[in-house]
Amino acid sequence: MLLLCACSKKAAEEKAPPCAEVVDNMLKIVQGQYPGHGDMGAMGNREQAIQQCEVRKMTATEKRCITNAKTMDDLAKCRRASMPKDQGSAQGAPPPAGTK
Repeated sequence: MLLLCACSKKAAEEKAPPCAEVVDNMLKIVQGQYPGHGDMGAMGNREQAIQQCEVRKMTATEKRCITNAKTMDDLAKCRRASMPKDQGSAQGAPPPAGTK
């Protein structure tokens, strides 16, 4: 019985918010930070963003992070946390300034 309770608790923790909720919070933050973009949700960008979210197959952790974000900084932290650790060392990246 205890095992079943532990499994159902873990399943509930893993449940991700739907992409519509993720996108709505992102739009709310962006529109608050950049008031001139207040019509982004009405121009079809919301639907495109929801589709992109679904195609991207974000992890439950990243979706929860974005849904709980309050600022643009919070959104950036969510994105950085989801990126592979070796992202900055990609081949073809320009060398640091002052080196050849």
